[in-house]
Amino acid sequence: MIITANSVPHSVDILKRFKPVYKRALAFVELMSGKIRVSDRGTESDKYSCTFTVIGDNVDIEALISDLNLESGQITIDTEGGKIFGPGIDHSSPFTCNIGGVFRYPVRDPLTTVIELTVMVVSPVIYDASVPIELPELYYQLPIERILSNQVTTFDSMTTGDYGRTKMFRNIIPTVNGPITKQSVKVKLKQCNEEMAKLHRFVADTRGDPFTLATNTHLELFLNSNSEDVIIKDFKFVPDGLKFWNVTMTLTNDVA
Repeated sequence: MIITANSVPHSVDILKRFKPVYKRALAFVELMSGKIRVSDRGTESDKYSCTFTVIGDNVDIEALISDLNLESGQITIDTEGGKIFGPGIDHSSPFTCNIGGVFRYPVRDPLTTVIELTVMVVSPVIYDASVPIELPELYYQLPIERILSNQVTTFDSMTTGDYGRTKMFRNIIPTVNGPITKQSVKVKLKQCNEEMAKLHRFVADTRGDPFTLATNTHLELFLNSNSEDVIIKDFKFVPDGLKFWNVTMTLTNDVA
């Protein structure tokens, strides 16, 4: 990786345990009906950041710190092909980034020092056109957290019964099929690089739009095999070594 700060390029090595963050510009709003509606501010408002640890000789890290302190604008990062912002993104060109936080650079041993940096991309992000936009096979890690909830009022009401007597009853919100029910699932996946790149592009392209999770190729996640109108509410991923990614996703099919 090459970090340019204060107009000075620094060739550095980073540890493989970096932490990318992809924040879609989506807001999920729950309606009175219990359904979910998605508000999308557009891809230009999506946020990409990464926290990674640079390791190097003491003198090299101190020189990097000095230029980071002198930098009054943004830094540029040439990842040299490293997918620090996610495997679906084209990393062939340098990124312009803001850098924030407190610089901590402990001495690891008599010869080397490490520094943890958090950078936020401000230049346009382009996805890798060589990666197909499709939902790959998902490799679930058990257990899968599934939540089914009935929405009823939180109070009992009084009514007059036969012969003037009163009785208590639970006031269930009326719908065609009874009380409002909501389903969501939280799944953990382990995907290889190729599958993860496809999943990253699929999530970025689908955004908050509903899609069908075909049960002939994917595990039945919802009650009564209801796999239509599924949306991805939460999407997080971190690398696991050089070939795999650990993914956490929250899915729901209660779409307005």
